[in-house]
Amino acid sequence: MTSGHTIPCFSWTNKKCKAEAVLLCVHGLCLHGGTYQPFGKLMAKVGIGTYAVDVRGFGAWRNSNLNFPACLLDIKWKIEELRYLHPNVPIFLLGESLGGAISTRYAAEYGDTIDGLILCAPASTLSDYKWEVLWTALKFLSSPSVRVCLRDSVFRHSPNLVALDTLDPQVRTEFTISELLHLADFLRRSCNDLAKINNVPILFIQGHRDLLVRPLSTLRCFERPPVSDKDLVIIGDAQHLIFQSSTVPRKAVYLVENWIKDHLPDRSIRQAA
Repeated sequence: MTSGHTIPCFSWTNKKCKAEAVLLCVHGLCLHGGTYQPFGKLMAKVGIGTYAVDVRGFGAWRNSNLNFPACLLDIKWKIEELRYLHPNVPIFLLGESLGGAISTRYAAEYGDTIDGLILCAPASTLSDYKWEVLWTALKFLSSPSVRVCLRDSVFRHSPNLVALDTLDPQVRTEFTISELLHLADFLRRSCNDLAKINNVPILFIQGHRDLLVRPLSTLRCFERPPVSDKDLVIIGDAQHLIFQSSTVPRKAVYLVENWIKDHLPDRSIRQAA
């Protein structure tokens, strides 16, 4: 390991058998890695060891500012660690909402370290998400010391996010103006990041009833990466936050499980490795 610090990370694995694949998850705005727990437990049961890091500024890092460059290095170091813990096992990266934008940037810069990418309602310059963040920041630009609460802007588009905020004390809802501008700039660049992804299979997942990242935005994201192995699935009754929910739709779990297993190397090759 080369990180020099402990990376906050949740894990859900099946100790009774070796994982067929490893899935590293990146959470959305205001949340933390633990919000993947119901999903992670379901994945572990089907032989996919699942992990989730805390993004800088959230979870165990919630008393510090947003820091996306450091977050990308955290993910890289965690993947190095997972390669050590699970030798010869494919590693996939899943990001939802803001986590989708972070995972997109990671795949653009370090795509050779992962075996596949899953993006669920990725927040990007193409989505309504960025404008909610930017508009909220601009309203308070004359008072840079003010901490802005996102409950009345981003939260109003996502009942699942409201539910997590009500039940989870680790959800962070207040940010400085500089953090929001930093976030908006990061999202602005995400469209270009999509175009830089090469040779990484991608699965896009989108809830049809999502009011924060709308289906058309994700369709446009789907068109950007210059890769042939990519899929887009719309889940008709799903809203924003499909995998960071206390009740993950079974169809979404089966979708991810089957896509990952369809992208595993031949068993004979893996056993000989």
